[in-house]
Amino acid sequence: MKGSGVQTVVLYTEGALELYIDGHHHFGGDLYQLRRVPLVLQLDPGPHQLDLRLVRDVRANGGIGSPKIDVSIRAGIATPGLSITADSVLMPDCLIERNDFASSYGSVMVRNDHNQDLEIVKLRPTKDNLSISIVNDRVIRIIPGQTRPVAFEIKSHSDCPESVSFSVQYKSVENNELSEHTQVITTAVRRKSILSPHKITYLHPGGIISKAIIQPPVWKTEMEDDASNAKTSESKAFLAPVLLQLHGSGVDPENPMVADSLTSLDLHAWTVFPAGVTPWTGDDWHQWGFYDVKAAVDALSTWIDRNKWSQGPIPALDSWMVTGHSNGGQGTWYTMTHQPDYVFAGAPVAGYSSIQSVFTIIA
Repeated sequence: MKGSGVQTVVLYTEGALELYIDGHHHFGGDLYQLRRVPLVLQLDPGPHQLDLRLVRDVRANGGIGSPKIDVSIRAGIATPGLSITADSVLMPDCLIERNDFASSYGSVMVRNDHNQDLEIVKLRPTKDNLSISIVNDRVIRIIPGQTRPVAFEIKSHSDCPESVSFSVQYKSVENNELSEHTQVITTAVRRKSILSPHKITYLHPGGIISKAIIQPPVWKTEMEDDASNAKTSESKAFLAPVLLQLHGSGVDPENPMVADSLTSLDLHAWTVFPAGVTPWTGDDWHQWGFYDVKAAVDALSTWIDRNKWSQGPIPALDSWMVTGHSNGGQGTWYTMTHQPDYVFAGAPVAGYSSIQSVFTIIA
């Protein structure tokens, strides 16, 4: 590496399990290529040695064809300070009928590229028609090299915007008087009908913001005008079950293959596609991935109140029908056997019954 002094280097290790840099061990490379948490290194000028430990995960790389391992190593020089990227912003969809966000939470990933602790001050939108505040007004400190999500609440004071732009104000913990701003980032806001599959956001028990795709039940009535309105109002007196659809490994519920998979059916149930926090759910649905399932179901009550739902029955939060394919099938087995008081029916498809016991990494 060239230069006359220490450089801050950001290193992405997509597909690597662990690595050594100049003999210093770093466990936890970006094996599943999430591209969210790179290593931040302080390196002196001169040559440096990078050693990688690689494994082949059949679920991630596939079991058909040549058993090769795909690895991508990228490095770049970072400017000291706080860094964020637009593709790390999590936002709810906007509901066309209400012209407002489907839910009130969002998050953004921030990274400390400085050599000292930084503290988040606030998030500042570029337009006055939005308010963005850190959840619970928490003081968020980020140590050098750390990447973490910042959870926020967002409120629109007018029509739902087509995009949201904001910067993050931060300060050095050592110099409490000095504060700076990150670059402004912009993320598009998707507009969806309230009756179609759409994205909501909510608090995970771990304090982060997660997401799910939900679709209200189809509710048809043959009555007309006032009589129809009376029937619709009356329908809120009874409940509809929750249909949980657990995705497979490496699948995002926003993918149309998942989100739109049941739109052709007239389902009299509240369909919920949980994210499990990441496409890989981190632990195959049986630990904090399952806590995300419960949080997604509980978020339906907030959705009902926020969006003044009156077009059909409300969800029975303790009456689940659960199904899923592959890794989602494993989650279905787990849910049926560990939450029997909630589940009245289940359909696991091509899923291990105990993947948490049989899945091992062979060096």
